[in-house]
Amino acid sequence: MRVKEQPYCERCWSLHKLIVTDCLQGHHILSYKHYNHLKLDYLNVAVLCRTCNVQLGDSNVLDWKVSEEVREYVEVNR
Repeated sequence: MRVKEQPYCERCWSLHKLIVTDCLQGHHILSYKHYNHLKLDYLNVAVLCRTCNVQLGDSNVLDWKVSEEVREYVEVNR
């Protein structure tokens, strides 16, 4: 489970250097609405707080810093 590896919101940390640990949720980077076949893929899930998850919704936006592996994954699967 990614929360064990990164027990804080990836987006809040990347954009604001804030460690937010409340109300963490799994966010589909490429939304399962548009990319249903990727909904269980480990690299497609980011740990975000509820606020960030709601802000992004199903937009497929990647506006925070992620690993090169995740960035490549997103580019290949778009």
